[in-house]
Amino acid sequence: MGRVVTALEAQKRNPNRVNVHLDGGYAFSLSRIVAAWLSVGRDLSDPEIEKLQQDDGFEQAAQVALRFIAYKPRTTAEVRKRLQESEIPEFAIEHVISRFTQNGLINDGQYARDWVEDRQVFHPRSARQMDYELRQKGLKREEIEAALLEVVDDEQMAYQLACQKISRYDSLDFTEFRSRLGGMLSRRGFSYETVTRVVNRLWSERKSGITRN
Repeated sequence: MGRVVTALEAQKRNPNRVNVHLDGGYAFSLSRIVAAWLSVGRDLSDPEIEKLQQDDGFEQAAQVALRFIAYKPRTTAEVRKRLQESEIPEFAIEHVISRFTQNGLINDGQYARDWVEDRQVFHPRSARQMDYELRQKGLKREEIEAALLEVVDDEQMAYQLACQKISRYDSLDFTEFRSRLGGMLSRRGFSYETVTRVVNRLWSERKSGITRN
């Protein structure tokens, strides 16, 4: 036996949601887009009511996810965590993640490749450090490994980074130069051996009069 829609009222605090009254009393709220096809006097069966509430869950999840990825790309794990924090039902979370993945709004493989490229060009660091950062983003092992295939060797990365920072160490003696430059490289995840070779190379270039911008 169906229930009759007796009122549809936009919420005062959130006009994008509509309060649905059935048989003379408040029943539930829906997003405006989901409620758009309802009208006062319409009969709703139990399966129709269940479908409306399910679609509302999908719509809420989609809107939260869209706002979250609008600022910058996000990984699947980041989107899932944001939706869980918003208390979105699990069925809606999985539905939206699947839909967004299919249409390319979430693409973990591309995210990993872009992350690695950005780090190499603008924020050089070791492959080990990038691996750690990507794991913190919730990416899968195979996605990380595929992205890191494009990484130049660590020594070249360390040298590139050191050349960007070396001007701040121009006035230092070797002991302080090695400590300060080496410490900076170590904090970016480069191994002791790589740091030592790069520091010695740059000190040698500095003594030989080779300048780096």
